[in-house]
Amino acid sequence: MEFISVAPIILNCIMIVWQVIIWRKQKQLEAKLTHKTHISKARFDTEFQVYRDLSKAFWILIFSTCRLFPRLDHFPAKKGYKHTPDEEKTREMYIERYKNAIEFQNTAVEVLSTNAAFIDKSIFDMFENISKKCRQHIYDFDEWRLSKYRMSDYEYNQLLEIYRDDEDFKNRFKFGDKIYKEMQDLTEILRKHLDKLEMIN
Repeated sequence: MEFISVAPIILNCIMIVWQVIIWRKQKQLEAKLTHKTHISKARFDTEFQVYRDLSKAFWILIFSTCRLFPRLDHFPAKKGYKHTPDEEKTREMYIERYKNAIEFQNTAVEVLSTNAAFIDKSIFDMFENISKKCRQHIYDFDEWRLSKYRMSDYEYNQLLEIYRDDEDFKNRFKFGDKIYKEMQDLTEILRKHLDKLEMIN
């Protein structure tokens, strides 16, 4: 009577079962990695679009805000007087700049607020800080420039007397330069942030 060893059969069965387990684990891992990559890419695409929209909205805001108190400016000349500003046209120019700045401020705040959930908290805070400074710059323009057209000459001269020794008032364009620099710094932070997201993929 011959005895057949069952050891090779058992070993083969174990190997087959083991291979099946490994194959299933591999497929699960592949599916998991594929899923993660898909989510990561979707997140990157979303953040990229959000930051592009924010960057555009805020740079437009910065440019319009800095135009309120520029380092150099050009005033409409009075007809027949090359070097004499036309008061009415100057007023219209100021009002147009003011309205544009308000419009771009509102747009930037709307883009920031509606995308808040997709923005890194520290980056959101930096955008919000710039927005607040732009809003202050616009408010100061209304008080220091446009108020001239709402007040009597006496009232406006009194206002100028109050701010005569105010360094912020005399050098308001420097505040615009500061906001511009902060936006440049934030842009560099965004570049690094997006580069980091690319590395995840």
